[in-house]
Amino acid sequence: MNNLENEIREYLVERGWDSLRSGDLAKSISIESAEFQEIFQWDKSCIG
Repeated sequence: MNNLENEIREYLVERGWDSLRSGDLAKSISIESAEFQEIFQWDKSCIG
């Protein structure tokens, strides 16, 4: 688990995101994900 935490920390540092609070980062990821999902919201070709 420490290895994974270190990889995440390095990823954040490389992008200058290491000063962000965890909650803010999680919210931002969720918002971006929702915006991406909007692309498929009304796309009938995605219906199985």
